[in-house]
Amino acid sequence: MSSNVYIYDCDGVILDSNLLKVEIVNDVLQSMQEIFPKDQIATALESFKNNFGKSRYWHIQKFAELVLNSKELFKQQFLEKYSQHLKARYHLAAVCTGVETILQNSISDKYIVSGSEQNELREVLKKKKLDNFFLDILGSPLSKSENIQSILRKSNSDKKFFFIGDSFQDMYAAQENNIEFIFYKPYSMVANSLELQAETYKYRILNSWKDFNEL
Repeated sequence: MSSNVYIYDCDGVILDSNLLKVEIVNDVLQSMQEIFPKDQIATALESFKNNFGKSRYWHIQKFAELVLNSKELFKQQFLEKYSQHLKARYHLAAVCTGVETILQNSISDKYIVSGSEQNELREVLKKKKLDNFFLDILGSPLSKSENIQSILRKSNSDKKFFFIGDSFQDMYAAQENNIEFIFYKPYSMVANSLELQAETYKYRILNSWKDFNEL
């Protein structure tokens, strides 16, 4: 086996699901205008895009700050509706172009660490027949940083670790755990700003999976 360990984010890295999740947030907020102010939907969507990679629980707290009344009712109803939409639509997301070939040819230990809810994440990757490529699939409610920490604790310390992601949250989680970040750019919600940061830190930038090779 390779002496390296590759940890993959899911949305925008394994699955082309970033825009799908933005659409779902918009659909849910549009359906809740009796509680959520219509003139704040654009603000909420911008926050969601800029903080992509954080858990739904974090986003719900942020959205609730835009609600004048019934904040707790909003949080409860949003969570229920968002989860229902994801259950119905998450599995429809396409697999990112080229990633299956990478996974099939890989000789490294591989994990998923995502901001998505863990059981939901495992279910959709199982439906896509991608789950067997990974030693473990980890999601919220634990943060990405916490989940990476748990992988490091149980792994061989002589190995080199990489986290492949497309959001600032992915880069921060890698930095907090002192592992190398690789920026997968094609589906990123913050492609231009994160590319500048990646260049500053001299991280690898992938414009497609064809650019990737295991070190």
